[in-house]
Amino acid sequence: MRRGSLATHARWISVFALLLLVCTAAPVLAASPSESPTATTTSPASEESSVAPPDAEDVAKGLAELARKEEEEWPGPHPRVDTHLT
Repeated sequence: MRRGSLATHARWISVFALLLLVCTAAPVLAASPSESPTATTTSPASEESSVAPPDAEDVAKGLAELARKEEEEWPGPHPRVDTHLT
């Protein structure tokens, strides 16, 4: 009887392991190649070389434009937040 019990436990363990393998592998196998991370990502080096960071003058212009648009959208008195970094 002991031998039959051991075989039953081994069978259940193998069925559980197989079920676990199928459940974890199905999402990976179902993903299409166009969704793979290597196909959609670009190298950071090529992105960095083509775009330069803004200088202080560009930042100041952008903040002034933002303040102007905010004033147009929300006229009237409202508290100002100091945007200058010290």
